[in-house]
Amino acid sequence: MEHPKGAGEYRYLRFAWKKLGGTGVMVQFYDPNGSKWNRYHVGKNVLG
Repeated sequence: MEHPKGAGEYRYLRFAWKKLGGTGVMVQFYDPNGSKWNRYHVGKNVLG
């Protein structure tokens, strides 16, 4: 795995999922430098 070394360099994550039932999916990632969660929603976001 390559590690970004400077400003403007990024690391990408690509994945696929299959979900049975429900109206949406949320994926969240923790940012250890910013001490916060980054959330991404697909479909209907019922929790906010």
